[in-house]
Amino acid sequence: MKKGTGRKITVVIGLLVIIAMFSVTSANAADVSEVLSNIMRPDWEAEAQSLNAAKNLFAQALPVVIVLGFILGLLRGRSARKKPMVPVIANGKVKRHPVSILFEHWTHTVGCIMCIITAIFLLLGTRFGLLEAFSPFLMAYKLHFIGAGILVFASLFYIVNHALSGDREILPTMSDFKDSIAETMAIMGVIGDGAFFGIRGLYLPEKIKRPLANLLAKIGVTEPPHAGKWLPIERVEIPAWAVLVGAIILTGIVKTLRYTRELSPTLVHIATKLHLIVAILILLLLIVHILTAAVIPPSWPLFRSMLTTKTSEKYVKEHHPEWYNKLRRE
Repeated sequence: MKKGTGRKITVVIGLLVIIAMFSVTSANAADVSEVLSNIMRPDWEAEAQSLNAAKNLFAQALPVVIVLGFILGLLRGRSARKKPMVPVIANGKVKRHPVSILFEHWTHTVGCIMCIITAIFLLLGTRFGLLEAFSPFLMAYKLHFIGAGILVFASLFYIVNHALSGDREILPTMSDFKDSIAETMAIMGVIGDGAFFGIRGLYLPEKIKRPLANLLAKIGVTEPPHAGKWLPIERVEIPAWAVLVGAIILTGIVKTLRYTRELSPTLVHIATKLHLIVAILILLLLIVHILTAAVIPPSWPLFRSMLTTKTSEKYVKEHHPEWYNKLRRE
């Protein structure tokens, strides 16, 4: 890395640290009794004050979380640039990921799932009034803050790490969008000779498969793609996750700022509505991701690689031929 670039990074870190230091002097915080006035009861005042303390702590800690994600991403990214992981074939296994990828994936997963589960709980209480006791609601709110902090940290770590390491192989190209359709259709058994969702002995009836295959042929989708290290469907998912996670974090920050600054009610209202809409889209995408990445049999070897960093040489040879040939050449 050039000296000038290192100096700029140092300046950015310094600014982020200053922001974190000044964030502890929050003022004009919104009282939770006002924010949750539609469900608050007089006997909940003590719990409300506890929640006030929790949301203020989260608002003050958020810049610190951002700084931590930035710094750790910086350290990992610079290390990966100097000494990138070299995937090799050894003992019938292929190392597919460095440990940092597992760390990125599972921190995102934990943060995302925590936020979704607690958001459902909060929605039941605030919008539908189904919570009769405040204590479970209070715990859900605090866990939602923790999940949000994990998600923000993981996102900053991911962005800085990959920006500095130069690892952009997973970013999609235009051909990936058509290839991802072909890959999905092959998994469903519409094109190619594969079984329905990889389930042995289960195939689509010809009266369903043939017209679908003919329709796909008209847009140039006729056979499964020859995948490299990353499947086309994995590469296409990346921009979708980036947009949705970015939107949920930005709207969440606006919602959080109302606890430390006076904001326009209109701005908070818009951010709250968008936050809910994006959360629903993330839930739907997460369901699809879990189904395609962990439930259907063809994805099991890749799921295991997200636990062990490795997958079998046989699987790579059969399903990632371009990547396998590249590994053999190296």
